Amino acid sequence: MTSTGMGGNLQIVCANCQAPPVPGSKLRYCGRCLCTQYCGKLCAAADWAEHKLACESLRRGHDGDMAEHEEAGGTRKEFRQGYREDANFFAGVPGLKNEMELLAWTHRHKSPVVSASTIQLPSNNLTAEGD
Repeated sequence: MTSTGMGGNLQIVCANCQAPPVPGSKLRYCGRCLCTQYCGKLCAAADWAEHKLACESLRRGHDGDMAEHEEAGGTRKEFRQGYREDANFFAGVPGLKNEMELLAWTHRHKSPVVSASTIQLPSNNLTAEGD
């Protein structure tokens, strides 16, 4: 999960307690989906009831994306860097987080995951697309 800190800087925070990592430490990824980050085992366990609804879907998406990236000659390190760059891009779009939360709430009974992705358009216009 990401949060915009003071000065507009993107901060990666624990999905459960919303705390940034302790200085000199890193957040740990869920061992199943490798997407959601936690302070440690206690936060992961506390969030499991909610996270398990999306975990398998996140794992399949992550595995598929990673496989495509590696087939194209990319490395895991480059894949993770691209993920961070996408997170920074999305964090900089005004109002996007609120819109995503509204979509998630509106469709909460249909799907446990709301996804956003980037595509390269021929011009510099940004467009939104909904289901």
